[in-house]
Amino acid sequence: MQYDINEISICGDAKESIFKEVTKLLENNFPSLVVTFNLDFLRISKENDKFNDVCQKADLIVADGVGVTTLIKLKYGVKIERITGNELFSYLLELSKLRTIRYAFVGSSENTLSGLKTRIQNEFPNIKNMFFYSPPYLFEKSSEETNLLIEQLKQFKPDILFLALGCPRQEIWLYDNMNAYGAKINIGVGAVFDFYSGFKKRAPLFIQKIGLEWFWRLLTEPKRLFFRYIIKDVPCFIREVFKVQSKKEIT
Repeated sequence: MQYDINEISICGDAKESIFKEVTKLLENNFPSLVVTFNLDFLRISKENDKFNDVCQKADLIVADGVGVTTLIKLKYGVKIERITGNELFSYLLELSKLRTIRYAFVGSSENTLSGLKTRIQNEFPNIKNMFFYSPPYLFEKSSEETNLLIEQLKQFKPDILFLALGCPRQEIWLYDNMNAYGAKINIGVGAVFDFYSGFKKRAPLFIQKIGLEWFWRLLTEPKRLFFRYIIKDVPCFIREVFKVQSKKEIT
């Protein structure tokens, strides 16, 4: 079942059904873009036409955040499951136990990627084909740097590409370039590499379950996240709630 927010279709199926849909993408003969959509993504989609267009054309969008699931509940009267980038990342790694998959991990720092590689090798010794690359900051603005990465990816031939640049950079780059290197699944993962490698600590499970993981992140990184969460995202959420309550639609 699809639920529209800002003309962007969010998949509201049960978690297991979505995982099966993601698995099917590996059988395609063409690249697919998966987006984990949270409140920050919603706000940016209203400010950035390119990002909005990319989201509208994505192959699968899941609700990653209590802000989005709450808006869908208010608008449609349906409670859908939150599916985080961390969960999708772990699930896609688990698939390596069932089939041979070539993984590419792009973004973040060399130290983070080193920690990421170590943990994956320890937990998934069956994964033999991995590509790690920490690009220069804002590399996507350089055609030379972009072409260098694409050429490396074409040689490696990944089945799945995880890109950690932050929204909207990661989704836009994937959409613009995924046909050039051909990975079947392309997904922006934000801070997932930091959490999985242990460089950042995720919220305790009970905080995740009650939908306050964003608040945990704010407390742990106030200087970086205060402006984004409190000054930008919270007012966006309040405006959307008022729209739903008054017009029963999100525009």
